[in-house]
Amino acid sequence: MLELPLVKGDPFHHVLEAILDLSDVAHVVCTRRGLNLQAVDTKRAAIVSLLFPAEDFKGYTCDEYISMGIPIRDLVKAIRCGDKDTITLKVGEENITISFVSPEKSTVDYEFRLVDAELARFELPDWQDLESKYQASVKMPSVEFRRICKYLSNFGEEDGVISVTDEDLTFFAKGTNGDVYMYKQPEEDTTTFKIDMQEPITLTLDLKYLNTFAKVFTLSDQVKLCLSKTHLMVECKIGQKGHIRCFLAPKVETEFQGEEEEKETQEDINANKEKAPKMETELQGEEEKDTQKEGRCQCKQEKEEKETRKETKVLFEMESIKLMTSGGQPKTSLVSMEVCVVRVCL
Repeated sequence: MLELPLVKGDPFHHVLEAILDLSDVAHVVCTRRGLNLQAVDTKRAAIVSLLFPAEDFKGYTCDEYISMGIPIRDLVKAIRCGDKDTITLKVGEENITISFVSPEKSTVDYEFRLVDAELARFELPDWQDLESKYQASVKMPSVEFRRICKYLSNFGEEDGVISVTDEDLTFFAKGTNGDVYMYKQPEEDTTTFKIDMQEPITLTLDLKYLNTFAKVFTLSDQVKLCLSKTHLMVECKIGQKGHIRCFLAPKVETEFQGEEEEKETQEDINANKEKAPKMETELQGEEEKDTQKEGRCQCKQEKEEKETRKETKVLFEMESIKLMTSGGQPKTSLVSMEVCVVRVCL
């Protein structure tokens, strides 16, 4: 038997609201020590894991080990209905019951069936082993982290890049009409911002998940980013012993895809190189053909002019002969005709 008092807007409700876009089902384990919730997105690229100690809930009661799957969306819709009501979550063998008691002592019960949450379970390594494998970690204000995620999501398209060196923390996203860069350098006051790095590291991440994570981390003043070659982990503390940890796998281009793209690019370059001389040769051939054609036209035109001059001269000579036979002055007439011939030719 489990009884869990809830308040609209409390940390448990806030986390459920934040991960609605991530998954519809969460796997919950309850013991006498507290509650552990885990949700995995359908692509199994992101995991949200939270631990609420029993002392963080007033009236928390669990007398046995309970492992169950809860429908996140239905649970959130029910909790939204309780404004000033006292909300209590009770878990039986097959159902979840949420009771709302108003200030006027009227009661409303919502009953949900437990769901299969095997896909929401993910075996995480021991935290101490996991923490020792991170290449870099960054502690920063949660407000600053949410602001960065907001800028990246608004101006970027799909992917965001996080890069950590010993000198700064860099965020980058490529947009449709431009890029956005954000830098954060270490400060003298290491209580608010601090970089611990074993080696430089850069991860390419899905901005959709980063934006979801940013909604979760409004519950704490500080967040911690841990980066390894396999994932990004963002953590915030809740109370004295509680915590929320979000894990996100980076976008990795496979070696085969990279080789194929490189091969296609090289083929395009070689094809353009082969095509360029061929096009130049074709253009030269067309220019030579045009030149030959113009030469033939010019020769033809000169030949026609020569024939015209010949025919004109013959015609004028015949006219001179006619003048000579008609009893005129042949010499003068012949010279006059020859002068006319010269003028026509010019």
